[in-house]
Amino acid sequence: MQSVILLAIPGGLVFMALTNQYTWQGYIVGMLLSGLALLMGRADTLRLPMHPRRLVSVLVGWVVYIALLLQEVFNSAVSVSKIVLSRHPEDHLDPGLIRVPTQDATHNEIITALSAHAITITPGQLIVDIERDGDDTVLIVHNVNAGLSAKTIHQEQTTRLARIRKALGDDE
Repeated sequence: MQSVILLAIPGGLVFMALTNQYTWQGYIVGMLLSGLALLMGRADTLRLPMHPRRLVSVLVGWVVYIALLLQEVFNSAVSVSKIVLSRHPEDHLDPGLIRVPTQDATHNEIITALSAHAITITPGQLIVDIERDGDDTVLIVHNVNAGLSAKTIHQEQTTRLARIRKALGDDE
């Protein structure tokens, strides 16, 4: 329950920023909605660092993860826009499916969900399925340019996994 309360505090701030309601009532509503969402998402089972230094490290990890994710979304949006606005977009399209292992030996569902989310919100990519393949969880990704993306997507997942682990406090 402590983890839900700790996560609902910044959730209230995020709610205030997203709804543009900078009042104490907006903060309370945001905290309550965040707490409810966290309880529904089983966040009470998360292991959160309680030591202040560790908590700061996790919060910095989240800020860095979100900032870099937004940068990836922007870069992909520009890339997809260039394809769509080109004279012959079909020349730049190579749609296809790519199998991307999550590379997470712990099979943490939160890591899988965050990896899938990061890929799906990136323009030009979409998770179409999640499979268990032996000892690994595999994301099936549809990409508008599968040939080009196949060269970098595995390294991107390695980097993404490290960022997610840092944000979750599992980077040890």
